[in-house]
Amino acid sequence: MAITPAQLEARILELVDTVVRGHRIEDDLVECKREWPPISKARQLAGSANSAHGDPILWIVGLDEDAQQIATVDQQDPAQWWSQMQARFDQGIAPTLTAHLRVPVGNNESVIALLFETDRAPYLVKCTGGSPEREVAVRDGTRTRSAHRDELIRMMTPALRVPQVIILGADLNAVWHEANVSENKQLLRAENIQLSGEAWVYIEHIGTDVMVLPGHEISADFSFAEQTIPLKPQVYDSRKSAAPRWGVYAENGDIICTAPGRFRLLIFTMAPVGLRSILPNIEEAKLSITLGIAGASRPARVSAKMTSPSKPNKGATLTLPGTERLGTWSARQ
Repeated sequence: MAITPAQLEARILELVDTVVRGHRIEDDLVECKREWPPISKARQLAGSANSAHGDPILWIVGLDEDAQQIATVDQQDPAQWWSQMQARFDQGIAPTLTAHLRVPVGNNESVIALLFETDRAPYLVKCTGGSPEREVAVRDGTRTRSAHRDELIRMMTPALRVPQVIILGADLNAVWHEANVSENKQLLRAENIQLSGEAWVYIEHIGTDVMVLPGHEISADFSFAEQTIPLKPQVYDSRKSAAPRWGVYAENGDIICTAPGRFRLLIFTMAPVGLRSILPNIEEAKLSITLGIAGASRPARVSAKMTSPSKPNKGATLTLPGTERLGTWSARQ
């Protein structure tokens, strides 16, 4: 799936913001590099490419994930660097460098995006120091190791490609409910905070096969500062007739994709009551959604920045007695 320079730049800016705010990038296909990777990192590149199952991988040079800041990058001739890196691959078959983009990120700072296609796996790197002469490496968490036999077989087996996923819009509300006590002082309902809302998700499915997103493999969370609240997503199905032939639609709690389209996801959870004094002060948060894909090597992950249009008045009651609106957050594409 082709990505335009504008889309790549927008993705880079989102990732840079994530790191600078103190969060880790939770994407196996993205690597942050403080400086230009030395040629010895060819093995790591091969491992990432072999583990990507045909999906593109992204290296961001000049982004220090540990220090949570932009790093100064030495001048480097990208063509010469890539020529030396490519020479470490057996028979010259390396991941294809499809994009090299310098992205300004403000305050006279910039990072360098390197986008690689991985559709010719397995990739072998030449070993140094004698036997063995070549190695098929894979990425395993934060380390690179030699592949097992089953992993080699999976590399050779076509896998369903993970499509691009976009959160078109989302709304989330936080409402506090006081404890409900009966006339004889029995607790009917404990004090609680309810987070509820919805998200519209677009799936750019351009393959010819039907793609299924199992409902039980959909997860979401709402995060702000150092707090992450797991949400309970539910696919919204409003169909009153037979399923359409083309598009994205819900069926028995799953998402069926035969062409690009969107679906509605309802989200809800009970948040800790200790957040009652914190939520009204949250002006910016992040909604993250993970979509499992039947037959794919990895899930699709997407996130969106949510902002509060205005601070709610503390103690502002709703129409329903014993309730208080703590916050409202929205995201728009």
